[in-house]
Amino acid sequence: MEEADLRDFTDADLERMALGTYVTPAEFGLAKAELDRRRRAHEAARDELRWKHDVELMDVQGRYNAVQQDHESALAREQMAHAEKLTDRQVAAAVDSARATKFAAWSAAFSAAGAIVAAVVALLQYFGSK
Repeated sequence: MEEADLRDFTDADLERMALGTYVTPAEFGLAKAELDRRRRAHEAARDELRWKHDVELMDVQGRYNAVQQDHESALAREQMAHAEKLTDRQVAAAVDSARATKFAAWSAAFSAAGAIVAAVVALLQYFGSK
């Protein structure tokens, strides 16, 4: 029996042959060698599949991270634009408040000046009538 002939056997057949029952020592050795070859091939295929899976997983994770970073950047830009608008509105409100305060001060000054003029007129009338 040659090594090429053993490739036609199932693993179960090779396991029985590897037990050494009803086979020659040469067939026993060939069966063990074929089983070992199949196990190594299976492990290599499994390792390659695991490696491909890990690479695909890292690729998916990388794309996810890129999309997440893009989303966070867009969100940060929107927040900055909102903050700028809010700041502009607050500055405009402060300017309007300063103008209102200035007008109130001028109004108070004119009222005080009017009160002084009224007092002077009243004094002049009081002293002028005597």
